[in-house]
Amino acid sequence: MLNGLSPLFVPRSCRHPRTHGLSLIEACVALALVALMVCLAWPSWSQASRKSRRAEAISALLGLQQAQEQRYAAQGAYTDDLAALGWPTGLSTSGLYRLQIIGASAAGYTATATLLPSSDASNDAECQVLAVRWTWGQSSFGSTCAGCSLPGASTGSSTGSLAGAVDLPILSDPARCWSR
Repeated sequence: MLNGLSPLFVPRSCRHPRTHGLSLIEACVALALVALMVCLAWPSWSQASRKSRRAEAISALLGLQQAQEQRYAAQGAYTDDLAALGWPTGLSTSGLYRLQIIGASAAGYTATATLLPSSDASNDAECQVLAVRWTWGQSSFGSTCAGCSLPGASTGSSTGSLAGAVDLPILSDPARCWSR
């Protein structure tokens, strides 16, 4: 007996209450809410992920710059030999970027970090190459996109010259890859 009533007079929904599980409608609403949250969060997460990978390239270039200064203090000239600077593999810490030094002389050098196409970050089309140039005690930072070339990296076109080095123009950072 339920509250003094015979089980014959109690509605069927009260006799077997649903105590577990979700209905199809509730599951669809929950799934739609999760999908909406993912759609809203994905662009921010992708951008944060790209910036963290760029930070690896920036860190490698700044470490390379420090190693060059130590070498310059000891030997009076910069070098293009990465192994001599403590980078035997020529790769960044986690292997996402290939490091290279262009036009090293007593006056300066340009160091680049190029995103490897096989890396999981290869979809960062705006900042495929990050560079730092040290010329007569002045540093400049730049970047370039996929399919673009770093100004003066392969041909000596230019605006200013290093004594005994490749003629290189001033770097620019159109995609603001160096901004944090």
